[in-house]
Amino acid sequence: MGKDGQDEIERLCDEVASELLLPTAEFKRQMEKHGEKLASFKPLSKYFRSLEAVAVKFAGCAQDQNRAILMVTDFHSAGRRDLAISGVIPLSNWDIFVPKGLSIGKERHLADSFYKNAPFEQTMQLSLGHLQGEYLVETYPSKFQQSGKLYNKGYILLSK
Repeated sequence: MGKDGQDEIERLCDEVASELLLPTAEFKRQMEKHGEKLASFKPLSKYFRSLEAVAVKFAGCAQDQNRAILMVTDFHSAGRRDLAISGVIPLSNWDIFVPKGLSIGKERHLADSFYKNAPFEQTMQLSLGHLQGEYLVETYPSKFQQSGKLYNKGYILLSK
């Protein structure tokens, strides 16, 4: 079996696992109850018991598809306080390339949201690689501990 066949099998396995853990009908009902905002991640992850799975399912179930969810962390910054994009979950109509590892440090307002644990939602001008221009930005900061150190992580929802 070629790589394409393996990729298709892996995608189907992910889809089945997602449906077992987060049934689409129930996820949509809960998302409708809490809203199509990153702020809904907290009650959704409590209900479904996985923040990461909620982010992926959210991308597949959201009505407004011209958005992307950026995953950010400072875990790999080697002691520097530098938040960077660790992954991107594009919704179906998102067409802007956002590379992993792109620092968001120069966008001070975004970085401060994570360091100060202060989520926000506002329209703002961004200048991050190919992300140039005005976007509706919503942040969902959180923390995690590894080897006795506290790190920042979370999500940024961008809408064109």
